Amino acid sequence: MRWFTAVVAAFLMISAPGTAHAQSAVDDDTKARLLFDNGAVLYEEGRYEDAIAAWERAYALSPRPLLIFNIANAHERAGHWYEAHEALNRYRAFAPIDERPILERRIRNLENRIAEEERRRVVTPASPPPEEPVAEREPASPAPKARPWRMGPVPISLYAVGGASAIVGTVFAFQAQAARKEVASMCTTGDAVYCPVEAQQSLKKDRVSSWLADGGFGLAIGCVVAGTTVAVISKHKANRTTLSVSPVLGGARLGVSSRF
Repeated sequence: MRWFTAVVAAFLMISAPGTAHAQSAVDDDTKARLLFDNGAVLYEEGRYEDAIAAWERAYALSPRPLLIFNIANAHERAGHWYEAHEALNRYRAFAPIDERPILERRIRNLENRIAEEERRRVVTPASPPPEEPVAEREPASPAPKARPWRMGPVPISLYAVGGASAIVGTVFAFQAQAARKEVASMCTTGDAVYCPVEAQQSLKKDRVSSWLADGGFGLAIGCVVAGTTVAVISKHKANRTTLSVSPVLGGARLGVSSRF
């Protein structure tokens, strides 16, 4: 009886640790399954960091290869290219043969992203050596400002005379045209032009008005040309330009003189 009691006691002592270990494995597997389900919910909600933490804890309790695959997916969604690449490489040893081509393509894509990120990485430049002190220099005197150019009185006077001459020429041109119409109404045309004595006054008015109109337009053009020339010369070179008007027989003479 004593021998039987000792054998039973020894059996109980041997079998007890095994039973406790089996019970502990069941508890860990249950906890791992709960953590896996929790991580799946977090993954669907877009909380990839929390899903990674839940699945890593589940893998520590129950190291199943599919948990590594899920962790890699969560890292890739979160933009953790290095961690996703490492997890897929770990899962490669457990992946079925038919999944290998897709797995290899994903790994290559991650390697390309890692290489691109390394190219974009900003390298902090080395601080430049301290500059040697430079002796203070006296501030340079500011360059004199160029005086703005203004049109002198001579070009202005020439433009004014030219404008008045153009107006006078226009007035006499209208008078000449009116006199020419009077002559046309009094004269007859055919093999020759026959005009009565009364048309002589209109003919004279036509000639005088035409001459004065041509003279006015000619003087206007001359004044504009002279005024523009003087303005351009006075802008680029220092000069003294004078305008002179002197009486002549039958009228006046306009003169422009410059000294460089």
